[in-house]
Amino acid sequence: MSREELLEKLKSLPPPELREVLGQVGFVPSSDLSTGQPIATTGLTPGLLRGLVTDMAADFDDELPDSFWSGDEDEP
Repeated sequence: MSREELLEKLKSLPPPELREVLGQVGFVPSSDLSTGQPIATTGLTPGLLRGLVTDMAADFDDELPDSFWSGDEDEP
């Protein structure tokens, strides 16, 4: 498939499918492709709390007791 054929095929895709394709190649625009309006963001910032957890309990990976799953707080 030539570059021109690929571009024509991309131009014919509806916006949701075009966004999916662009996402696969690592580019997603900050505005809606059909309206030009900004896309709502989640407000989350990746890596914002990186390095915050510096110490973890030694038993972090241990299995949880049956009382955890049953909700019985009397058992250890």
